[in-house]
Amino acid sequence: AVAAGFEVVNALQLDKVQLTFKGVKGDKGEEDVTNKDVILNLQKPLGRPINGFRLAPDAEAVVAEAILAHLGGGPPADERGLQALQGLAIRALLNQGYQVEVSWRSVSDTLRDLGCKQVDGRWYLPGEDVAGATFEIRDEASAIGWLRQVIEQQGPQRLGTLIPRFQEASAGVVIRKELRELLAENFVLDAPTNTWRLPTPQERERLNDAKALGQRREIRRWLAGKAGRHYDDVELAELALAAFGFGLHEAVLAIAPLVRAEALPDSTRNELDQVQVIARMKLEASREAGAVQLPML
Repeated sequence: AVAAGFEVVNALQLDKVQLTFKGVKGDKGEEDVTNKDVILNLQKPLGRPINGFRLAPDAEAVVAEAILAHLGGGPPADERGLQALQGLAIRALLNQGYQVEVSWRSVSDTLRDLGCKQVDGRWYLPGEDVAGATFEIRDEASAIGWLRQVIEQQGPQRLGTLIPRFQEASAGVVIRKELRELLAENFVLDAPTNTWRLPTPQERERLNDAKALGQRREIRRWLAGKAGRHYDDVELAELALAAFGFGLHEAVLAIAPLVRAEALPDSTRNELDQVQVIARMKLEASREAGAVQLPML
């Protein structure tokens, strides 16, 4: 096996229930039998290996790019499930010469790092409009449709106004996500009025921009300790400023303090100081209002 190019990963010895694999001895037919089986786990190192639960950074980038291209093409519902996306990831990695071992968990992690949203087991880009128009709530998608119709017909809504109406309309229906999360994933919180409104076409377009989604994925992977490389001070400053642009205020306050100010140009240092102050104010205002908002671009 080794001569054929395989590596022995491990070996197991098992007791046999039925004695087989006989070795014949001599003219009289005297024979020995073995009561053990030896199992060799072999691996032939072709391509670049990938951990089944956490993809290597370069492999994860290949998967992320394939997912963005696929979801950006508006696939049908049966091509948005995790199983279909796992198959997509495997094909993308094979085409790039990787040794394929991709778990559902690693694909799910990539989807979340990109900011994609899951509705009734199907995945969508952050700015995609999920539900059709309906006033009957049957599941998560129709719940989003119900909220959209209310906001379209009656204008921006406060959370406190929506809660009792939503509870009444969805009585007896099992919905995995709470109202706050449905609003945060599909609508925009207007800070001055503390009301939820529909995203504009321009906001939806920015949300689904592949470059912006890639930047946000990079920020989330850095926060999770999965960046896979070292960032210098200038790169960390760029990451913090990008996070501010995405509305990731907690990320701004996590990244910016790590930057050595003396390593930055004056203009960048001043901008970084300003966004930290604003991010802190935004977070405090959000906590006081009791609002939960996923960042819009």
